[in-house]
Amino acid sequence: MANKINNLLLAIFLYTLISYILQLPQLSLSILYASIGSQIIILIPEKYKNTLLIIVPMILLIDLYPMIIVPLIIGYLSTILMNLLGGEKCALFAPIRNTKFSGPRNYIETNTSKDYSTTIFLVVITITALIISTNSIVILENIHEDNNLGEYLTQDNNYYNNENQNTTIKHIVNINPSETHNKNITSTQINNTTTTIITDYVP
Repeated sequence: MANKINNLLLAIFLYTLISYILQLPQLSLSILYASIGSQIIILIPEKYKNTLLIIVPMILLIDLYPMIIVPLIIGYLSTILMNLLGGEKCALFAPIRNTKFSGPRNYIETNTSKDYSTTIFLVVITITALIISTNSIVILENIHEDNNLGEYLTQDNNYYNNENQNTTIKHIVNINPSETHNKNITSTQINNTTTTIITDYVP
């Protein structure tokens, strides 16, 4: 049972980390898809478990449903990674090749104290990653659906720069030339404020 929990926790952690780095939206829903992806292996026949070929049809659909397919792939790959670290031999290219691969050593022994220690460790880092990534959600919620992330960051940087620099405001005054005869036009600047006064000409 602990193995399935570890698969789930690793999937959530990996997707949360990638989502934070790439600033991906819809974190909560995508975590659900990543969780489902970590359990796909249950539905796969025994001889084809852990094969990387499962993700090939997913990749073909990634352009159509990126916010679904990407978390599913990450969730599935997290299961393979956890099995490799647990010392399980995985036929990564079955059924094309039956060569089995395993991790460099048995880092996680299933149903042992190491396994449960790994669960506790994964719980801690997953919760930490979720707390950190929450700040990214606040930023992404401000992005309009028609704008991309680059445009939002540019607008945000411009706002920040304007807040920390003196802002120059230009006022345009339209004066009818036919009405400027016998007029005095005086401009006075005090503390970055320009005052323009138009008065009748007095000889």
